[in-house]
Amino acid sequence: MDNILIDNWGLMGVGISVVVGLLVIIVVYFLTRRPSESSRTSRLVLVLGNCNAGKTLLYWRLVNGPRGLVPKTVSSQIVNEGVAHRGWKELATGLVPVVDIPGHVRLRELALPGQADQAGVIVYLLDSAQFDVRAEGEYLYRILTLPSVQNREIPIVVLCNKEDHIMARSKEELRPLLEKELTERSRLHDVASAVHHSGDTDDIVPLEVDENNEFRFEDAGVSVEFSDISVKMDKLDSFVSLLAKHMPGQS
Repeated sequence: MDNILIDNWGLMGVGISVVVGLLVIIVVYFLTRRPSESSRTSRLVLVLGNCNAGKTLLYWRLVNGPRGLVPKTVSSQIVNEGVAHRGWKELATGLVPVVDIPGHVRLRELALPGQADQAGVIVYLLDSAQFDVRAEGEYLYRILTLPSVQNREIPIVVLCNKEDHIMARSKEELRPLLEKELTERSRLHDVASAVHHSGDTDDIVPLEVDENNEFRFEDAGVSVEFSDISVKMDKLDSFVSLLAKHMPGQS
């Protein structure tokens, strides 16, 4: 009798272990799986970029509408939050929250991780007339390696602003320069990881590179599209169309 009881308890223990193991696997799966495009439901537009790129002006253009007045802007020191104007007909199928994060490194780092968790689309502005490849590469690398951006597959629209300026460079010129800079940053990360013998040196998702260890935006893990634009001249129609294309729930 004692032997039978011991055997039964042993079988129960094995059964409980199996059940617990299955539960752990299920929980880990749902916590770590990459959501599909259809599961990305946020319509929040997160406007990012370095200082003087034109972020705050773009924010006011979106919030006040195609022919709305915009205030005189300076480099913002606060996070601006609003809703896209219904005058943008391609975005008018529902509310579109818009958030503009300051370009200063310290200020943006306070807001970026939490806001990226809520974003549906990221709009990244760069100054195509006074282009600083290191500064732009640093910020784009930060964005592209955020776990929330990669895990939620948040699309990124890169706007090469100030196309009306005589010194402006086109998206065709800037894209390969940024790819080269991001390749270098990816290699530096790999070296730092090897030195520390710890895989990743911080909480980032390493960039994917090709067989030549070079980064290409088409292999970024998320959709990245470039567009030339002049926020100052209010030439936003092509940008709004691009934004609507990536907007969840947009018909």
